[in-house]
Amino acid sequence: MNIIQYTNHALTRMAQRGITEQNIAQVIRIGLKIHRAGVIFYFMRRKDSHVLHGRTVVLAQDGTVL
Repeated sequence: MNIIQYTNHALTRMAQRGITEQNIAQVIRIGLKIHRAGVIFYFMRRKDSHVLHGRTVVLAQDGTVL
């Protein structure tokens, strides 16, 4: 996987919610991928991970976590 870039907003939300960079990588690796409005959404479903169920990662076209 490429190096993931994070916006300040993403880092703030991760800190508030106790989400690690490893969690983000896992969501990107196995989450449901959907392209919408120029961004990519990765959704974690219960069948993918009980721990991360409901988490969503939003990526810009350049791969930056928003």
